[in-house]
Amino acid sequence: MVFESSIPYGYALRDSGVFYGVVSGNFSSHHSFLVFKFKGETKPQWYWDEPRNYAYKSLKLIWFTDDTDGEGTLDIQSFVVTTDNGSFTLTKDTLAKMITAQNHEGYKPTDAEITELLSLLKAAGTGTLPRPRHHTRFFDKEQSIPGHLGHFSCGRSLPYYLYGWAVVWILIVFAYIIRTRRTRKRIVATNSPADEDE
Repeated sequence: MVFESSIPYGYALRDSGVFYGVVSGNFSSHHSFLVFKFKGETKPQWYWDEPRNYAYKSLKLIWFTDDTDGEGTLDIQSFVVTTDNGSFTLTKDTLAKMITAQNHEGYKPTDAEITELLSLLKAAGTGTLPRPRHHTRFFDKEQSIPGHLGHFSCGRSLPYYLYGWAVVWILIVFAYIIRTRRTRKRIVATNSPADEDE
């Protein structure tokens, strides 16, 4: 794999809130004979701790060479690509055919390049892509198709200190209720007529 291993976050507390992941990849050959793109987004949901990574259920694929093009949706669980013309299972062979240029002396991606692209797509489904960050990652090693990968964590966070304030206010309300009840009991006891001996 050409992307770096994810660095653990450690034990620092992160905000909770509603978050979702967004990923986009754009790869093209050194001679621009082919372009392969994918993008995806997870559904927003509540997390007590901002997620370290996201697992995607599907990705939108776009590919074209000098003499062919197409687009479809990849179901990552089944690894089936659905297009307007039908569906097919995405393998090394089918991916190679998708992005092979018949012209320009039969340009064809190398086995390492195909393996790299498949690894990225599979990693998106297992939540093992490079962890979300603000900056885009660039791929420029000789054994991979040049390109870039953007992986971002989006949403709205709720800082932990707000929970502290919520706990304080709850304690204040309980203390007020308890104090009020005790005061009422004392008033009732004070206003009650004393028992008289018959």
